[in-house]
Amino acid sequence: DIKEVYGELEKYEEYTYDSEYKADIAVFTDKKVYEERYFGISRMLNELKYTFDFVDEDSDVTKYKLLVFPDGIKTTAKMAEKAKKHIAAGKGVICVGDGGLNESGTDFALEEIGHTFVGKDPFDSSYFEMTDEKSGICGFKWSMYKPGILFKSEERPRAKYIKSYFNRHWDGEHCYIYTPPEKETEYAVLSRAGNIMRICFDIFGAYREYAMKAHKTLFDYCAKELMKDPVVKAEELPSTARVGVTESDKTLQLHVKATYPEK
Repeated sequence: DIKEVYGELEKYEEYTYDSEYKADIAVFTDKKVYEERYFGISRMLNELKYTFDFVDEDSDVTKYKLLVFPDGIKTTAKMAEKAKKHIAAGKGVICVGDGGLNESGTDFALEEIGHTFVGKDPFDSSYFEMTDEKSGICGFKWSMYKPGILFKSEERPRAKYIKSYFNRHWDGEHCYIYTPPEKETEYAVLSRAGNIMRICFDIFGAYREYAMKAHKTLFDYCAKELMKDPVVKAEELPSTARVGVTESDKTLQLHVKATYPEK
């Protein structure tokens, strides 16, 4: 009954009083937190067992180890300044899709020496192929599903941009749904410039809609490149489990919930 359930929980209250959630990753938001990409972010980072907070331009981000600019976020001057200080402190930044562009969307808001912004991606059915064997997903062309931007990299891209033969469309007689990969291009899907790693497409929106494991693996690869010492490592827990860490003056608590949160 209710008394029995809450009586059991009451035993642990003393350990959680005045506790603070410990998060490694700060994800910038413009407060439109119910958009599809935020469901995708939450799903992906929870499944990967990363601890994270959503923050805005007025938040203190100095305590975080990694900053993330998701697709669809206009990078304000305040956000850019916080990110530059974060990078100067030797910490990492991941930009996704058009995240990390200036407010007018004409160039990168941060100094990404080694990256060149080209423009909005006109293709909606392109692919990526990883070049680093450490990623675990090399040797296959994976669909992006959601477009973003085109950019070039001076270094060898960690993931190459593979153009499809055509965009998905209806010509009045035929529906072009399957868009096979045609050829490698001069653009990058994933590349690193200093402590900035950039993913060209909306990986979070795509994960929300399609939940493709290669997308999750791609982000995990970036996070591990830039963040060597996360607050918790739980590589053998199932993706459906949820992990959190809280801390008070006296205690440090690890919270694990084994559940099936959604189909």
